Amino acid sequence: MDTYNNQYETAEKSIGMIRYACYGFLLTLGLIGILNLINTIMNRVYVRRRGVRDYIYPLIPTVILILTVLAVQMIVMYLVNRSFKKQRLIDRIRFA
Repeated sequence: MDTYNNQYETAEKSIGMIRYACYGFLLTLGLIGILNLINTIMNRVYVRRRGVRDYIYPLIPTVILILTVLAVQMIVMYLVNRSFKKQRLIDRIRFA
């Protein structure tokens, strides 16, 4: 019985530590969300003060960014597909 009680106490301590880590993670996510909300509100106020007519949308950098992201995605898909083709069928089924 002593061993069971020791293991039970150890499990309770482990669960408590995991619970505190999860609470810390949720707190961090909550703070990030609040800061994001504040940033969004401040950005809206800034844009309204500046005026819509003065704002020029950066079209060329946006197109370059979209093409870069698509190219990287295509390269990653190609490399993953190529590595799957090298594996045996049983290994592919086991991985899925």
